Amino acid sequence: MSKFLAYAFMLSLLLSPIAGTAQSSPDRVSPCTLQAQRLCEKQEGIVSLRGEVTSQGTAIPDAEIVLQEKEKAENSADPYVSVSDSLGRFAFVGLKAGDYVLSIARAGYERATRGVTLAVNKTVELGKIPLQVATTLQLPPKVNASSERVYYVTDRRPFGSCQPSQCYADERAPRGNTAYGYAVVSVPDSSLFPVATQNVERTDENGLFEEMRRQDSRPDREILVFIHGFDNSFESALHEAAMLRHDLAFKGPVLMFSWASRDLLDAYFEDESTIDWSTPHFREFLRHLDGRDFAKVHVIAHSMGNRLLLRSLETCLIPGKHGEMIFVAPDVDSDTFAEAVRNLKAQTSHLTMYGSRYDQALLSSQSLHRYPRAGLIGSHAIADGVDTVDVSDVDPTFLHHSYLVSATELENDVSALLSGQYPPGRARLHAVGQGANRFWQLK
Repeated sequence: MSKFLAYAFMLSLLLSPIAGTAQSSPDRVSPCTLQAQRLCEKQEGIVSLRGEVTSQGTAIPDAEIVLQEKEKAENSADPYVSVSDSLGRFAFVGLKAGDYVLSIARAGYERATRGVTLAVNKTVELGKIPLQVATTLQLPPKVNASSERVYYVTDRRPFGSCQPSQCYADERAPRGNTAYGYAVVSVPDSSLFPVATQNVERTDENGLFEEMRRQDSRPDREILVFIHGFDNSFESALHEAAMLRHDLAFKGPVLMFSWASRDLLDAYFEDESTIDWSTPHFREFLRHLDGRDFAKVHVIAHSMGNRLLLRSLETCLIPGKHGEMIFVAPDVDSDTFAEAVRNLKAQTSHLTMYGSRYDQALLSSQSLHRYPRAGLIGSHAIADGVDTVDVSDVDPTFLHHSYLVSATELENDVSALLSGQYPPGRARLHAVGQGANRFWQLK
């Protein structure tokens, strides 16, 4: 595979977990078929656009990004619509070449508009796009924010000093040393303000669990373990874990396992290798959870992080402690996934998989690996023993992959799962299909 083909594929796999990019008409995006050294079936090439919304040096999340073909701009017919993520980033992938008008709007800021020309087989990098504070609107002087405590285990290389935004690198730790600690992350109630890391504290394994006990000494407390996906820094994964704790209103500790993702779009294959390297480290951590005073251990894995979870559970389970096992957009071979969960279902209380019919990242991964991906609803048989939930109709993201902290309906569903509110059969959801092909839809 050519270097450009590899990079184009990585770009189409923009798997940042909170890259909140929405699309008004998902059927317009047709990912290229990456087979037989061909970029696309029609040889149209891959055209992509990326940028970052800022104001006075600060990233602006939740800005509405509208991309309109220039000849259609007057009647605003069928535009592409996105929103910036918590780091101000946005992306469009799978566009056709041509002239476009880009418009960025955010409450409290002046609208920014610019022309953009997209060429075949080109990635247009817009860089930082500044927004000016609106002179006619007054931003609130203060905003309510909750301070969410997130515990972590990581096999990333630590920096010499630990600053809130720079504590662990996007590289593997020497000899696979595992580090422990906790962080306090500010999650504002107003989307006008970004999520921010307040401080990060390092400790050892015993110190980690002692800190958890100091914060919550209930005898029936439960823990939620979160595993992020491809293209994540330590801080971006930390922010996602904090937003999960906030949005799910989870009462117990939330712990993030941060494997050493390179946080680069063109490092997909390197991240695949690192998943294998990280597996024994996560497996050892799961073993150490046995004997700790948690009534239940719930696990949520996103995208490539599902591979780490499934491989670790092949030989390691926490006897009698597993709560909900939740697989979100798993970038896993569907046959491998079905076999893995077949072995798990007799040893865990409940398995749930969330997927989308329009997942552009998994469509691209499927083209590269040439076999269906588990999280791509409709491309394969439903795995036996798993409650499969289709989020296609409630997923607001452009690539239909990063919906874990973007789809309110999904978060409500997960919250109900964690609190034990669902009876057998997920009666609150809409059932589709019969027998082995039955799954559920969020509306």
